[in-house]
Amino acid sequence: MHKSLSRLTNEELVDSIEKSALKERSISIEILDQLAEMDRRKIHLETGFRSLHSYCVSRLRYSESAAGRRICTARAMAKYAAIREMIADGRLNLSTVCVISTVLNASNQLALLKKASGKSRREVEAIVACLRPRKRPRERITPITIEGFASDRTDKLKSPRLRGVGDSGGVGDSGGVPGSEISSYRPADRARIDNRSEIYLRRGGKTPTTPTTPTTWKHKAAVHQNRFELRFSVDQNVMTMLERARKIAPGSSTLESVFGRMLREYLDRHDPAERQERRRMRKNRAAKANGRGGSAERSATRGRERASSSIFTPVSSRKSTGSAQSAGSAQSAGHVCSREFARGEIRSRHIPAPLRDEILLRDAFRCTFIAPDGTRCDATRHLQIDHIKPFALGGGHEPENLRLVCGAHNRLEADRMGLRPPVRV
Repeated sequence: MHKSLSRLTNEELVDSIEKSALKERSISIEILDQLAEMDRRKIHLETGFRSLHSYCVSRLRYSESAAGRRICTARAMAKYAAIREMIADGRLNLSTVCVISTVLNASNQLALLKKASGKSRREVEAIVACLRPRKRPRERITPITIEGFASDRTDKLKSPRLRGVGDSGGVGDSGGVPGSEISSYRPADRARIDNRSEIYLRRGGKTPTTPTTPTTWKHKAAVHQNRFELRFSVDQNVMTMLERARKIAPGSSTLESVFGRMLREYLDRHDPAERQERRRMRKNRAAKANGRGGSAERSATRGRERASSSIFTPVSSRKSTGSAQSAGSAQSAGHVCSREFARGEIRSRHIPAPLRDEILLRDAFRCTFIAPDGTRCDATRHLQIDHIKPFALGGGHEPENLRLVCGAHNRLEADRMGLRPPVRV
């Protein structure tokens, strides 16, 4: 406690804090005006941030929620002038403005602001709920810690490994924490778990031929697991598919295991690193097969000829011969197309999948825009592949002419080069 404050009487302290609150609201209004002007000019893009929210969190050191409230209030205050006066005298605050701004418009602003004046956030939420149905909850991932128990088992039980889901993916595992023997199950469930897990005892990978003594649980101490709580909503179609997946899923059908299997399947199919590895393996197998027959050069020549005829054959001719085209010629055609795209011989904005994957891996799935002060944009979602020398000005698909940027910085570069049409007012 500050020494000067300890000398104040109760009345003086109350008077002092009320004057400080008035100053705080005055300063807050100044900050809101400045944020609104920054939002209008899009200055945050020039400083290397993909959004005003990212600028407030990284540069101004606001928390994510504090930044969101200030940006929302700044935009509402710029649109509805009456909000400024109500914030200045304390009838509204940042939280209540964020709630009421979702239903404000030119026709109802005066009536709604009068209703919200002096109300708490919960009271304002009740006003808004009467005007519209409930909004879909925001997606959220929250880190949590749950309590488990260390086991003193002599025989380690492991279920068949579920690829990519945790470390062992089995019953009573640690949820992906290597080297740990943790169970978060209740004592009543452990006998059932042991009985189900006996068939997974590591005896040369086979089911034991002699009865096994049930595993005993001796807890040493409580331990903690780092987990994540997911919150999101789904529509009826997704819910129907999820319920069906849980019915046909082998073994555990918890939401965690089902989502883990689905994510593994998706990444195996669509992850650029996985696709690049499959291409490398196919190329090695083809080279090995051609080397065995001693006709690698002849096979490559035939493949290029078939690919060339396939690329430049009219569509009508392709329809009649498409069923007879082999898988090998289609693969060769893809390689020829990729090389011709890279050299710029085929003028198309389409970037082949192998080249797209190469750029994604090279730029580490992050926007490459760097501000003059060295700040790199931290966007990792909704990324786009941009031509350093614009495609419209003759730029090709060479890897050195391609880069990964977020949509906001892609539009910023297009505006700088005059490649976007002017906005109609």
